[in-house]
Amino acid sequence: MTRVPSGALGIPRAFVRRRWTVVLTAVAVLALLTMNQAFPAAVLLVVLTTLVVMPGGRGRSPWLRDALAWVPVGASLLFSSAVLVIVFTGSMGMSLWGSGQGRAALMGLTIAIAAAGVARGGRVAVWSPASAVAWLPALSLGAVEAYRFHQPMAYWSRPVWALTDWMNNSEMVVDLYKNGLLEYTSASQSAGGAPSVYPRGLHALLAWLISSATGTETVPAAWEAAVTAVSSTVAVVSVMSIAAASLLAVTTARRLSAPTWLVISAPLLTSLLMIHPRIYQFLGLAGFMTTGAVTVVLFAVLLLVDAGPERSGYSFRFAATALLAMSAFYLWQLLVLPVLVVVGFLAWQWWVAGRPRPWLVIPIVVVSAVACVPLGLTSLTVTGAEQATLAANVPGVSVVSVLILVGLALLGIWTARPRPEPLGMAVTLLVAGLVTLGLMLTQALGGSSSDVPYYAAKVLWHAGVLALPVAVVASGVLILRAARSEEVAKVTGGRMALRILVVAGPLVLVLAYVGGGLSFGIMQNLGLLASPRGPSPQVPMVVLSDPAVLAADGRPVLPYLLHPQGWQLWQRYDDFQAAQILRTLGAAVPPGSALLGHRADEVCTWLAANPDAIRLTGPRLGYEELISRGCPAAIVRPDQWTVLVTPADWWRDTSWEATGGAPDPSIRPPAFLFSESRPTAA
Repeated sequence: MTRVPSGALGIPRAFVRRRWTVVLTAVAVLALLTMNQAFPAAVLLVVLTTLVVMPGGRGRSPWLRDALAWVPVGASLLFSSAVLVIVFTGSMGMSLWGSGQGRAALMGLTIAIAAAGVARGGRVAVWSPASAVAWLPALSLGAVEAYRFHQPMAYWSRPVWALTDWMNNSEMVVDLYKNGLLEYTSASQSAGGAPSVYPRGLHALLAWLISSATGTETVPAAWEAAVTAVSSTVAVVSVMSIAAASLLAVTTARRLSAPTWLVISAPLLTSLLMIHPRIYQFLGLAGFMTTGAVTVVLFAVLLLVDAGPERSGYSFRFAATALLAMSAFYLWQLLVLPVLVVVGFLAWQWWVAGRPRPWLVIPIVVVSAVACVPLGLTSLTVTGAEQATLAANVPGVSVVSVLILVGLALLGIWTARPRPEPLGMAVTLLVAGLVTLGLMLTQALGGSSSDVPYYAAKVLWHAGVLALPVAVVASGVLILRAARSEEVAKVTGGRMALRILVVAGPLVLVLAYVGGGLSFGIMQNLGLLASPRGPSPQVPMVVLSDPAVLAADGRPVLPYLLHPQGWQLWQRYDDFQAAQILRTLGAAVPPGSALLGHRADEVCTWLAANPDAIRLTGPRLGYEELISRGCPAAIVRPDQWTVLVTPADWWRDTSWEATGGAPDPSIRPPAFLFSESRPTAA
């Protein structure tokens, strides 16, 4: 075996790419044929795509020369490839899920990716000490996630029932699985039938994997598969986001000629900051699947820009970044705008370099643009702008802290090198584009630094997250300069306290971004992930155990007070989420506001209009609650209700384990959850 250079932290051992590509392809196809598991197939596809896109051969740049460092790029480009297949087969009226075509198409994609890897050949490295350091915290988090998923679904799925994006994403996966095509012109099931445009590319990929690898045939069975797929995806993108941030820290440290101790410490500190609630809340705990995925894509853009030799590598960087822009478009349309600025920069560099390999670049750019046409036209002609104009505001988001973090990152990049590197230009363009977009949205929607509109806050959050690893490295570089500078000694008059303050200032600014309680927040997050204990699980999926619901055939269905307790703030949403499941079964359900607020008058009015509705409740007996709040018994029809009981296993390690989730009479609902108007019989 020959060895290839790897930079500051050692030399990785190389292996022949062609040989391992063939082996992994055989294993992937075998997994699809025999294992009936989506997760192993997806992991193998990520590995194969990574082997395809990473540079090979001798004499290349020594940084990020190993496959482990290219995984975020490979995963993002795999998503691009899958979206291309999904969009173009959908445009021809073909379905990739819910039929046998899906598995054949998935095998075809696997073989096509493998063929590209075999054609490239060359030697690549498995890992280097630098990439191992960058991945170590992420892999530790991955081990914690794997432990949690090893528990029964009653344990690991508890965060799902908290009315964040977990159930919304799961519903979109099931909705696509049920309807069979990636359709952007019809009403969105997740919005309860209201017109909506949402880039559901990742949801379509999950529906494709579920139907291809699990053999699921029915919508009720698809719900458990969808919740599992969404939860697994959120866990994976969280781990990969942290790894990508650490890899960017390593790359930046090398580009700034930082000492070895900084190359090691920067990714470790970056990982710790990424696990803090200010960041990890959006990455993992809240179930923001597309937010985490687009974060990986944005990091992949920066890692990709720094790929290959100075001149001949621009064709590959330009073409691959155009594919990543398409990925961003199918994850979150707003965030494609800053990525397009980087694409424009690489296009200019490619043009100046003599337009090498046009036969590769031009078709990829054209195909990527064409693939965005269906969703783009719908966004421009229907209601795509709703992504930017959501009324909900996010208090406590500090625009100033984001600007400080971005400023520190750019200061370190532009002062540490005699001329800007491609990476420095890409960081500047991408981060500045995000900040500009976030501030423009804030201004246009009437927000302020203390009350930022929801999507404007998310855009600025992405700017801060991307700037974080660069700012950590920049802090270290600036600290070294200050410590060695005679000017600092003159300014401080030789007083040690002032010198320490000046030297540590940049790092203090980085830590200030995540707010107070740094160590507590990190340990709290890790504790929640590692422990099977959690809040009382909600019970929306229990509706799938009722034969009458499964045979409803379009009849209206009312879920009311399914949860045995149901009054704590995080347990109010069982009826609302059960309605999401019921809609995918074709049932008519009451408005979300009636279920979310347990509003007796609205529910009574709905029952009066739907006397043949299937009525579902839990051990708290919602029909008694409705009658006590003024809904006539003739409308409620208490003898026609089905009482659904959650299995006892779902209450293990909770405060209600001893009673199996039986109602606690000491828990009474606050008055604000109910409307006091008293409807009368029709």
